[in-house]
Amino acid sequence: MAIIGLISSIAFVAMQNARAEARDAKRLADVHAIRNALELYYHDNGSYPDPWCIGLTSVAGCNSFVEPNSWIPSLIPKYMQTLPNDPLNTTNDETNEHYLYFYTRWAVDENAPQQYYLIYRRETKGQVRECPVLWGGNWSSLCGGII
Repeated sequence: MAIIGLISSIAFVAMQNARAEARDAKRLADVHAIRNALELYYHDNGSYPDPWCIGLTSVAGCNSFVEPNSWIPSLIPKYMQTLPNDPLNTTNDETNEHYLYFYTRWAVDENAPQQYYLIYRRETKGQVRECPVLWGGNWSSLCGGII
């Protein structure tokens, strides 16, 4: 009986890891799809979409937790049918575990090159940073524009 319990425990852990890896694969596919939509938007408009969230007037960026499915409203429906949300799309300040997508865009002034950052968190294999600005050790990032 103890052997069955041990095998069940190992199988459960393996299944949880497989689910986390599947969520990470979806996250990576999502942020690459968003990056493509942002570049198409830039091609058509000469700038990246403003990051101002609906109902939030003084925020430097938008995230999928605050505004699920509409956190970059300028991209839908022309560039994406719907905006993806993080597979978990949860935030927990007590444990500092936040699983969401975050978008911000800025330029020093209107004549400066624009750049944007897509920030997300992976559950497995550590974080991946493609951007020169670090968002802390617990976040992954993709960026675009002239960095």
